[in-house]
Amino acid sequence: MRLTGAEITTLLLGNSIEGTWSGSHFRSYFSSDGTTLYQAQGEPPEQGHWRIVGDQYCSIADEGDACFNLYRDGQDLVWEDPRSGQRFASAVIQGKAVPW
Repeated sequence: MRLTGAEITTLLLGNSIEGTWSGSHFRSYFSSDGTTLYQAQGEPPEQGHWRIVGDQYCSIADEGDACFNLYRDGQDLVWEDPRSGQRFASAVIQGKAVPW
């Protein structure tokens, strides 16, 4: 089931996810002030920014936003890049789970 912007906000705000993206295991935390902490396993955390645009999650960067459709599949949170159709699953972790 594709999530709405309000559902994405409720699910991510103040929580973390854990998953694998492009072969790298990671965790990411979503703060209420719009910042994110992303940490690939074994690497130092990196700070970024996020926002909801319509019914998409968008990661904000100087080179441009990267926006994703989000879906629920049982307990998994599935991220879809609408440009490529590439999908990856993640698990939601309650609270701040970065750094590892």
